Amino acid sequence: VTVTMLVITMLGFGILAAQRTAVTFMPPMDLPFLGAFIPYPGATPAQVEQEIAIPAEGEFGTLPNLNQIYTNSSSDGCFVSLNFDSGTDMDIALGEVRDRIERLRMVLPSEVDKIFVRHFSLESIPVMQLGLAGEGNFDDFAAKVDEDVLPRLLRIEGVAEIQVWGWNQQDYNVNFDQQALLSRNLSLYDVISTLTAGNVDIGVGNLSDGGKKYAIRAEAKLNSIADYIQLPLANGARLGEVATGSLREDEEDSHFSIDGKKELFLIVTKEANANTAETCQALMDELDRILAEPEMAGTHKFVFFNQGDIITGALNGLKRASLYGGCMALLVLFAFLKRIRPTIIVALAIPGSLVAAFVFLFASNMS
Repeated sequence: VTVTMLVITMLGFGILAAQRTAVTFMPPMDLPFLGAFIPYPGATPAQVEQEIAIPAEGEFGTLPNLNQIYTNSSSDGCFVSLNFDSGTDMDIALGEVRDRIERLRMVLPSEVDKIFVRHFSLESIPVMQLGLAGEGNFDDFAAKVDEDVLPRLLRIEGVAEIQVWGWNQQDYNVNFDQQALLSRNLSLYDVISTLTAGNVDIGVGNLSDGGKKYAIRAEAKLNSIADYIQLPLANGARLGEVATGSLREDEEDSHFSIDGKKELFLIVTKEANANTAETCQALMDELDRILAEPEMAGTHKFVFFNQGDIITGALNGLKRASLYGGCMALLVLFAFLKRIRPTIIVALAIPGSLVAAFVFLFASNMS
């Protein structure tokens, strides 16, 4: 009885562990590599090398377990590649790099504002890549995707980031008339401060009601050129009296289309410990619900890459192979033993051992 209860308990734990063990496309692995980009626009490559690359090589050269430094200087800035010894704890290495960056800031030119650091690992590989295209004006469709679709997809459990390519957002370009400012006794600083105050989205507190807590935000946004023109300034003036506005679109550096039709290209990255198959399935289900709504009529999707489909296909193939292999093993055992009871005992021991192995996988935080 004791042995039977232990076996049943182990099988029960194994089934629960199998349902909760993370399913990923590739095993988690930190690559011994870090990349840093130091923007320095407007400078020549030789100037970037002298003022950015050489100081960076000297500072990063003191990192422990560093194997190689490679720098590439261009008119946009300096890219630094740091290769570490195999087995290096990359979390500690990332902290060391950030410490060296703070020291490096003291010797870099004042024009250098931001320094970007990227940690490369297999978990940073996108789980899904897809295209979206709609009817009518492309800019209106892209704005709707950005405002309505992306927030719903980002709320899905396991989704960390969604990058959108193929759409250059338009900005408002404001040109001031210095004579008009002087005639109305307005300073450029005051006008810019008013513009900044006209675009706010900040939290102002919380409201509790009936056991529920609500977050309160203050939103004031200028959404069109007409809003900018009518923006009130000091002395009773309006922005349209001292400046002119126009839409400015960034230069298009990429273009995505399928069958000649312009599309948005979405790249989805999951959270580190999220279940890849479940995250991809939840994304596809939510996207299907969104596209079925009347507001998205005429919108179609094209999936380029889906890790969830690859994982599901591999698991289904493994299940079929296990079933066929188990049946063949059962026939071979019976052919040699020629007895039903020992054959059944051995046949049950094989899947029972596999189920029990999931307990170890789950306890070890393996996938």
